[in-house]
Amino acid sequence: MLQEKFGCPLNNGVDNGSRLKAEFEEQKDAEQSQFEEEKQVEVEKTDREKLLLSLVDDEFVNFKEGSKCGFKLRSTGDMVVPLKYDYVDYFSEGLAMVELNGKRGFIDKTGKEIIPLKYDDALSFTEGLASVRFNGKYGFVDKIGRETISFKYDFAAFFNEGLAGVILNGKSGFVDKTGKEVIPLEYASSYIFTEGKARVLLNGEWFNVDKNGNRIK
Repeated sequence: MLQEKFGCPLNNGVDNGSRLKAEFEEQKDAEQSQFEEEKQVEVEKTDREKLLLSLVDDEFVNFKEGSKCGFKLRSTGDMVVPLKYDYVDYFSEGLAMVELNGKRGFIDKTGKEIIPLKYDDALSFTEGLASVRFNGKYGFVDKIGRETISFKYDFAAFFNEGLAGVILNGKSGFVDKTGKEVIPLEYASSYIFTEGKARVLLNGEWFNVDKNGNRIK
């Protein structure tokens, strides 16, 4: 008991003090890893928010009265899209996502429904394409509603710098605008491309990849 209490070698040859030290170092590494991951999440969240804000067309402002939403001109306050939707997003690249009775689509600045309200989810347009969900799977549509990338993913983010993050069966990678998986779906997590690189998580380690999937600093 004295040997065990003071970390002396036990009969089985295990140095209890060394084991405790190793456990302490493991815990310390785990906490540091968690801290770095949380810090990275905040950085990436800020980057995404900055990007999305840069895309917003501030000519219009969305507003709500009662349970319905529409759009007004920011400069005059005149209503340009009547109060008829359950939810409206901001205008980006000339179109705004709107929702009615649980289905989403897109309108133009005159209020015309350009892309039918038939999708279960939809993100704003970036680089000419929008991520939408149909029958439980995500794909992409262009500005006239053509489904350009097939509905096969569990989630699809927005395009930036020509690539979009996608998730299938818990693994993340990137597609280009033709739908080609240019960076394999092998990562536990990933973030958008900015300045030619994206953060990815593989085997518990965060690092950057370039647009060819090569690991870089």
